Amino acid sequence: MRGRTIVLMRADIARAVLQRLASALVCLLVLAACSVQLAPDYDKSIVEGLTSANQEAMTLFATVSPNVPKSTFPDREKSYNSIIGKFAALKIEADSRPVPQPLLLQWFGSTRAGETLLGKDQILKVPTPDVLDGITMALTRMRDEDKASGLMKERVEFYQNGYEIRIQQALVYEKALQR
Repeated sequence: MRGRTIVLMRADIARAVLQRLASALVCLLVLAACSVQLAPDYDKSIVEGLTSANQEAMTLFATVSPNVPKSTFPDREKSYNSIIGKFAALKIEADSRPVPQPLLLQWFGSTRAGETLLGKDQILKVPTPDVLDGITMALTRMRDEDKASGLMKERVEFYQNGYEIRIQQALVYEKALQR
């Protein structure tokens, strides 16, 4: 009798484990069928704005690539201000775009105390606004340096290399949103 009871208990345990596995599998299949948006929607105006501002910035870099003296700064001041203003406006536009906050990601990215592992605002951080802020600050420093003392070719290359890395990050991210 005791042997039969143990066999029945093992069968009950096996049945319970199988039921839990089947339930977990069904839950996984249901979740896999769900669509979760992790990035903001594509915004054509941001991509077009980035492309236009990039063309103007590269034209400015070509203008100052040879050594330029302080005395010729007034000829370039309007271009600097226009480009800096465009990138600042694009930052505001990118910042104001709604960013999805999927509930599942909030659950899986949380600790037991309910705090997120990355910080609440870091769960799905869109890189474009920060990149545009970096571009705006660098172009402002370049303008101020040009106004104060002109620009040597090496300084222009320094600013241009940093700019190209940042604008490429923004363009790649924003264009990847178009699917």
